[in-house]
Amino acid sequence: MSLPLTQELLLIALDDESGKKHKSDTIDYGLAGAVVAELALLGRVDLTDGQVTVVDPSPTGDPVIDELLAAAGEKRRKTKSFVTKYGRKMSAKVAEQLIDAGIVTEGRRHFFGIIPSSRHHPTQASPEREIRTRLNAVVLQQMPADPRTAALVALIEATELHKQAFPDADKRDVKERMKAIAASDASGRAVRKAIDDVRSAIITAVTVSAVATTTSSGSP
Repeated sequence: MSLPLTQELLLIALDDESGKKHKSDTIDYGLAGAVVAELALLGRVDLTDGQVTVVDPSPTGDPVIDELLAAAGEKRRKTKSFVTKYGRKMSAKVAEQLIDAGIVTEGRRHFFGIIPSSRHHPTQASPEREIRTRLNAVVLQQMPADPRTAALVALIEATELHKQAFPDADKRDVKERMKAIAASDASGRAVRKAIDDVRSAIITAVTVSAVATTTSSGSP
């Protein structure tokens, strides 16, 4: 089963046992970055000069990706701005796609009996297993990476999901190999540039969010 980068990245971020999302403060921005990478791989956008420019507006067939493709066609934005603006609540949209496809199921809990929280557990093992097989081949076995897998590796590296993707591997070796793949042209120069911008956007978005939270909590 071939899944878009958004769904592959979220499957890696979800904990199979608890159903929680790892890196919940960055994964939404990572998913928006995955949309940019997907569109670049499909030849729908050009990322020259750090701008997301639509060169082919034809739909991809994925409603989440097509929504952002249409938005990119309405107004040119820098990749960082694009990721920051459209990254909010991306995980909920992508999780809904996985639910509709029967890949995960959703359960709801309430903290303190008030605050709702969603949990997502896999109902099929094969999609995630196929993803991890590809990742292990290029990262742990150092096999050549195809453009799509290289893009996924770079997204995992940008969102710091190393431990979730390779729980039993040596952390230092994994990080070095992932950085090498992310810095290479294995995914294509346009996608690599997108990932570089996505990494910067994630850092910026998380920093702004942290400052806003601190300011809010310190208000009288």
